[in-house]
Amino acid sequence: LTQRQKAALLELQIDQAQALSRSVATSAAVWVAARDYSGLQEIVQGLSSYPDLQHAIILDTHGLILAHSEPAHEGQYLSDLPQRAELALVRPVSSMVDVASPVLIAGQHIGWVRIGLGRHSLDAKLSGINRGAILYGVIAVLFSVAFSTLAARYLTRRLRAIQQVADAVQAGASGLRANVSGEDEAAQLARQFNHMLDSLAQREEAQKQSESLFRAVFDNAAVGIAQLSIDGQFLQINQAFCEIIGYSRDDILTQGLAFQQITFADDLARDLDNVDRLLRNELSRYDVEKRYVRRDGCLVWASLSLTLLRSESGEPLYLISAVQDITVRKRAYTEQRIAAIAFESQIGMMVTDTQQEILRVNQAFSQITGYSAQEAMGQKPHLLSSGHHDRAFYNSMWETIVHEGAWQGEIWNRRKNGEVFPGWLTITSVKDNDGGTTHYVSTFTDISSLKKAQEQINTLAFYDPLTRLPNRRLLMDRLEQLLAAGARHQRRGGLLFVDLDNFKSINDTQGHY
Repeated sequence: LTQRQKAALLELQIDQAQALSRSVATSAAVWVAARDYSGLQEIVQGLSSYPDLQHAIILDTHGLILAHSEPAHEGQYLSDLPQRAELALVRPVSSMVDVASPVLIAGQHIGWVRIGLGRHSLDAKLSGINRGAILYGVIAVLFSVAFSTLAARYLTRRLRAIQQVADAVQAGASGLRANVSGEDEAAQLARQFNHMLDSLAQREEAQKQSESLFRAVFDNAAVGIAQLSIDGQFLQINQAFCEIIGYSRDDILTQGLAFQQITFADDLARDLDNVDRLLRNELSRYDVEKRYVRRDGCLVWASLSLTLLRSESGEPLYLISAVQDITVRKRAYTEQRIAAIAFESQIGMMVTDTQQEILRVNQAFSQITGYSAQEAMGQKPHLLSSGHHDRAFYNSMWETIVHEGAWQGEIWNRRKNGEVFPGWLTITSVKDNDGGTTHYVSTFTDISSLKKAQEQINTLAFYDPLTRLPNRRLLMDRLEQLLAAGARHQRRGGLLFVDLDNFKSINDTQGHY
């Protein structure tokens, strides 16, 4: 009889352990998938007052302990798990019943729940029975067997009610609760189970709100945002990122595109090195300017900020990148750099506003005029006036600038030391988008050397180098002019030849030209 009683109580314990493990597996499924360690630990701690509970453990499919009734065991591994994803009795030893229930979500096996119930209370009862009289013992045993059988059936029915609620919750009826009254173990388990469901419902609602907020920020962000796996494959992207690289979201996600495939070849090695440094924990994040290859083959400059997210144990989870299109800024910078180099050329340059106040000059301006930038800025171009040109000259020049937008010609200026020099000046007006003039840009060169060269050429052409007297070419030029003037005015003229005695000897001794 004692053996039958023990068998009945053992069967009751197994039923209780199995029902409890299934309930916990159903409740913990979402948190196992999300790796919410704090939520899983709260579930396990909620079972601490369950009678004869030896341990409550939640593990992943590899045996890693995610939550334990004794927190010191978290992060360790168990190897004695069932081979198949189904309810199983793990260790039917004399001191404890240990069962394992698979954690399933959408039919996929993602973990295990282990429940161990001790037999201390049962052993104490059996020891008391053995110390009683034989007749009393026989009666007690018979009564115990009958009571145990009825209790087992009673508790089993109540535990099955909890299991039915757990199955319904897993099927989607999240608002359903177990209706088990009383003060026995099943009622206590039902209250703990309901409390656990309420807590999970609150967590799920908070998580939904957080996800909704995140999705709204993610999708409407002004910069491109992408979530990538450790090997670089895109997992999530927002619309701004799609617009930057020219791909649709479906193209990127369905094709399994990775950042290596859209990074310009010259920038890829640096990117891979920085990602490797993130994984080695040498960097927490890195910022860089790089080039992407758009779907149409064009290059786009982007400012990239990449961050690596890790788990609580330090394991790399995924990469988050924030990308901003800086192509226009890069182009403007390049144009400014080119303009700056051109501005500092060997040609004198001066920029004025519409009131003709000098705003900027270059180094060549200072070298030609003798005025430093500090001396010239704030002055007017009249600073260089030589007095060689009258008001009519300047009026004509500005009339051309106003109607044609530019003027160029020869002008005489004065250096800081008072020296007057000839220059070739070009003035161009700068227009805004509405066609209004905003500035004037003047470029000029010193043509003093050119003027001197022209004078030398003229002297060599028309004067004898030795005597500095007009030569035959100049004589013929003047004669042609006189003949033309005489014919035009019906006049006559005379030509007088003067012979210089002994001039041949001068040519012979000093040179003949």
